[in-house]
Amino acid sequence: MTDEHCAYCDHFPLGIEASAEIDHFQPKSDDRFAHLAYEWTNLYGVCRRCNQAKSDRWEAALLRPDDEDYAFDRYFEVDLLTGRLEPRGDAPQADRERARVTIEVFGLNLHPRPRERARIAREPIEDGPYRYLFA
Repeated sequence: MTDEHCAYCDHFPLGIEASAEIDHFQPKSDDRFAHLAYEWTNLYGVCRRCNQAKSDRWEAALLRPDDEDYAFDRYFEVDLLTGRLEPRGDAPQADRERARVTIEVFGLNLHPRPRERARIAREPIEDGPYRYLFA
């Protein structure tokens, strides 16, 4: 489903640097969701960091990564210098709140994630000029 990416933070590849785990989006420990414990639509392949950050937490505002209406750019923006994720400034208030909850629950700005994001964002810029020298 996620092509070896974490469903929550997009870490790649799962299984080498980041242990692959299965998360129950709506936690099986919560009596309201116990019936979803083995529902395919409630199970996500994730990295250990996301699974530990989320633990048994769930909020109705939490963004589902496989929702048909989900688009990263609709909810988030990335500070390319720091790598921090922030709710998109020009998004409607409800979308900004969903982004804030998602960042907080999945721990998307916990160390070392912002640093990794900033490094990845810089790679095309730093490699860009050299690509054309050898074409």
